[in-house]
Amino acid sequence: KIEVGLEWFLLDKEQSILRAALLEVTDQSSLPQIFIHGKHIGGLFTGGGGGGLATLKESSKLQKLLQKDDNDDTTTTTEEESLLSTLSENKE
Repeated sequence: KIEVGLEWFLLDKEQSILRAALLEVTDQSSLPQIFIHGKHIGGLFTGGGGGGLATLKESSKLQKLLQKDDNDDTTTTTEEESLLSTLSENKE
């Protein structure tokens, strides 16, 4: 069961499905939700286990995350795959 706020009623069907999928995968439905190289960072100030994008920037960890390791062949993560799977299931 998903409890929705009034802002959900302003969304069309696809946007509602996307937010429900974000909630299922990231435990957050607020926007924006930020992914770097397929890893969920969170929102601007919350989530992702590290306080979001602002905290990463303040702690100088953001720059390191943005640098892609040339030896890393990982293109998607479990979170990203789960989100894409949920979206494709709901479009059918």
